[in-house]
Amino acid sequence: EVAPERLLVAPGAQTGLAAILATVTDERGEGLVVEPLVYPGILSVARRLGMRLIVCPADDRGMDPQALARICARERPTAVYLTPSTQNPTAVTMDLARRREIVEATAANGVWLIEDDPYSRLFDPPIPAMATLAPDRAFHLATLSKTLSPGLRIAFLLPPRDMEARTTECLRAIGLMPAPLMAAVASSWIREGVDERMLAGVPKEARARRAI
Repeated sequence: EVAPERLLVAPGAQTGLAAILATVTDERGEGLVVEPLVYPGILSVARRLGMRLIVCPADDRGMDPQALARICARERPTAVYLTPSTQNPTAVTMDLARRREIVEATAANGVWLIEDDPYSRLFDPPIPAMATLAPDRAFHLATLSKTLSPGLRIAFLLPPRDMEARTTECLRAIGLMPAPLMAAVASSWIREGVDERMLAGVPKEARARRAI
C-alpha cells in the first residue's frame, strides 16, 4: 500500500532506471552489482554513467545472498540491481525467503536496492516486493509495458522517502514528464477496469503460445 503522492510517473521504465542510477551515483567508478545474465537496458545506463559493474553469482532461486554479502563487504558497491519476479532473461522468481536474505546482505553495508518489477502483476497473488521488506533502502520500479501493452510507455517509481526529492529532480532532468495523453490513457484504463481485463488475457495468451 503506497500513498499516491509518493509515486513518480515516468515515461517508461528505462527512463526510470536512468533516473534511479543518476540519483544514487555521485561520481564515476561507483559499483553496481548485477547477476551474470541481466537485462541489457541497465547495462547501457550504468556504462553511460561510468559505473563499475560487479557480477554476483546466482542459482535457480536468484542472486546468491552469501556471495552478495561478501561482495558488498569487499567491493563497497553503491547499489544492487534486481528483477526478483520473472528475471530477464532467466525467468527466475525469487521466493520470499531469498528476498529477505538479499535485504539482510545489503542492509549491513548500506547498499541501495534497485527493484525492477515489470512482471509481478501477472502473479496472483504477487510475492511481497523488496521495497516492502526494505522501504528505506529500496527503489521500486513498475511498468505497464509488460503487463498491458509495449506501446504504453508509462512506469511508476517509488523511491525511499529520504531520496524522493533527489529522484524527482533526476527524473525531471532526464525525461521531464511522461506524455500527458499517454498518462491519461493509463489512468483511464486503471480507473475503468480496462487494465484488469487486459491483464487477464496476458497469461492466457502466454499459456497458448507455450503450448504451441
